[in-house]
Amino acid sequence: MALTTSGQLDWVGLTNNTVTTSTAIFQRLSQANVDPYTLAMAQGVSSHFKMSSLGQRRVHEALQGLKWFSSLGNALWFGVGVKHITRMLADTKEGTTCLALCASLSEVFSTEISAMVLAELATVLGLPEGSGPSLQQWERLVTSCAGTLAATNFGCIAGHFIGLRGKYGSPFNCGMGNITDLAQAMGAIVEISKGSLASITLIGGAACGWVAAFAYWFLGLDVEITRSDREQDILYSSSLNGQANVTVVYDVQGSDNALATRRRDVTYIVRNFEQYYFLRLEDNRILKFSGRVPWESALAAAFGPQARILLQRQEFGVMLGAAARIFLAIFETDQGLSAFDIQNEWPGYGGGSFGFGYLQSALRWLPELQVVVNAAEGSSEGSLHQAYAAFNKAGDALDVVCECTHCQTVSGNTSNDDPPAFCLRLLTDTIVSLVWSLSLMHMETPLQPSLKGLQHMYTFIPSSQRFGLEYGRTEERLFNDREKLSARLSVATVCATATIVFGGNLAPSFSVVAEFKDRQPSAFTSGGICFFFDMLRHISDRPDAATVLHVLPGCIRLRSGHTVTQVEDMIDLVRPDWSMPTYPAGNRQPYDESKAAEDTGSNLMVDLLVKEAAAKALVCFRLSSIEGRCCDIGVTSLLRAVLSSAGAVPCNAVSHQDQLTMPADGVATRDGEGFVADPADHENGDFIVVRRLSRNTLARCVALVGTRSHRHDNLSRTILRTHECLPCCVRAALNIREAMQQIWPGTGKAVVYIVA
Repeated sequence: MALTTSGQLDWVGLTNNTVTTSTAIFQRLSQANVDPYTLAMAQGVSSHFKMSSLGQRRVHEALQGLKWFSSLGNALWFGVGVKHITRMLADTKEGTTCLALCASLSEVFSTEISAMVLAELATVLGLPEGSGPSLQQWERLVTSCAGTLAATNFGCIAGHFIGLRGKYGSPFNCGMGNITDLAQAMGAIVEISKGSLASITLIGGAACGWVAAFAYWFLGLDVEITRSDREQDILYSSSLNGQANVTVVYDVQGSDNALATRRRDVTYIVRNFEQYYFLRLEDNRILKFSGRVPWESALAAAFGPQARILLQRQEFGVMLGAAARIFLAIFETDQGLSAFDIQNEWPGYGGGSFGFGYLQSALRWLPELQVVVNAAEGSSEGSLHQAYAAFNKAGDALDVVCECTHCQTVSGNTSNDDPPAFCLRLLTDTIVSLVWSLSLMHMETPLQPSLKGLQHMYTFIPSSQRFGLEYGRTEERLFNDREKLSARLSVATVCATATIVFGGNLAPSFSVVAEFKDRQPSAFTSGGICFFFDMLRHISDRPDAATVLHVLPGCIRLRSGHTVTQVEDMIDLVRPDWSMPTYPAGNRQPYDESKAAEDTGSNLMVDLLVKEAAAKALVCFRLSSIEGRCCDIGVTSLLRAVLSSAGAVPCNAVSHQDQLTMPADGVATRDGEGFVADPADHENGDFIVVRRLSRNTLARCVALVGTRSHRHDNLSRTILRTHECLPCCVRAALNIREAMQQIWPGTGKAVVYIVA
């Protein structure tokens, strides 16, 4: 669908044209919910720009670097495939420019604002009023192009230009520029790119930085950036001869009209959005924007002076190392932990989420932490009790030196008239949580974080609650309570962090986490970035593998070609096509340690079933045997079952010192992966049942979820054996059963299952 233009575009002729193209292209547009008319108008807008050869090459190189992956059975596709609409756009010059314009807008602004800019720009360039596509159509086009530039340096260039405004403070200090003013400035950029105009000056706020970044990166124009309070100081210049095509003067004094009268060239004022648009928007986050920042300087860029102060404090390194030790204790089910509930679904089993691996993750993601690594390594050793004490002691020391409003009020010092925006203690907790979440992600394509996303992570830690201490309740330490810690650091936390840091989701953090806890998707998209759990590619009973969250630019596509924004479970937990009485587990046998680790499961096959719904896909695993029996299991349900049953067994040198005294009776084994009804075990007098399914992943998944779905109140628990020895599993089962009887009196018939 190419346009041939020379000179002034005939908009009337274009709007009355008959669009002719191949059925395949119409199909791609239909699958992306983009109307062909919208694409024709967008290419009409783009045809006005004269893109540099370097700019075109940058777009094509960006597309070449994008990847795609398939789910189990190729039922779902993640990323940017060969038939994605962006690859079709790149086949023509106008399409390439259109892709650059839409993708660059989405890198900095929300899709809503990007659509408004495109619609206004079309009007500025001469599209008759009432002839343009709807804002919804513009949004769909932007959404289709979003993420294309996520792995390039454009977001960092735009973020750098915006950051030269030099204003720290609130996490949301960059207001959106007036849409009409922004579109008119882009219209002037069109004239410069075509040679009709030599240079312009833009006066206004941070939105001018995006205009400069687009002009520099894609059109090959020279830019110069300064500030109204020091115009003689050039903050940035790409010009070698001092003759910039685009000069940006950030107005930090509110004197834009006075500045304009002093300029000799063509000047455009980009006013503030909130001042000149009398429009109530349901969600104020769409007005906030930013570019990306390099990981090498992410903390300093996002948190400014407070980050630099924190990196100079030894206490910060101590807290980071103590957190690593506490995460290691949870992974190992340290005997120093308080009474735990194994259903907390703790996901921190990846090698980079605890102990020394956690510190390595911190350095890999945030190289600025290198200066505190020595202090961190020192506090990561020692006992769990020492780690608790070190974390809270160092945090208390930070409270003393912190100059934020809360810490100064607590200390009785209210002399600071200009308190910083970030509390050192809360900023430490933010970084601890951020590194932990990032350690569970796998970047398929290198991505830089969103500046506003990093700042928004700070709101994850409410001022009334910290990892080490809960205000007003000093006797209750959150790090000492696995249940509270699991509520704060969960699968939902990882998902929310991913959408905020990489997808630019700036909704209130508590609502983001709550939404993920409620919907529990196994794949989702945000801001042109796709996220999916490894469980969709490889069904697994290993908690470290099941919790890996893959991150890459693109979308989620069904086999039909349609795109969806989320993938959720088709069923709540498990739906067997047989009932328990007709497909019971194998015969009960007395416990024999020499035979307990054998595999008595069936040879099963697995498929991923997908059903399309409104803007989402519903999925489940179907496991079937050669005998014709089959069982449907929700993907996220299986993930939750794995996490809630793992991590319950201390198995180390300490646990091996005591010889296990086996009970005279009450311990039995069951063969096969069939379902076990709790009452049947009660009648037999068993209180520990070992499922003999060693190394049979699919059979273990069926047994694990089936047992979990048919629990009777508090009468049973499940232990998933991973690397632990069987004696330690049995010992843990005995301890869990004893704890159950203490917590819930009258559960004398409680059963603990071990999926061995």
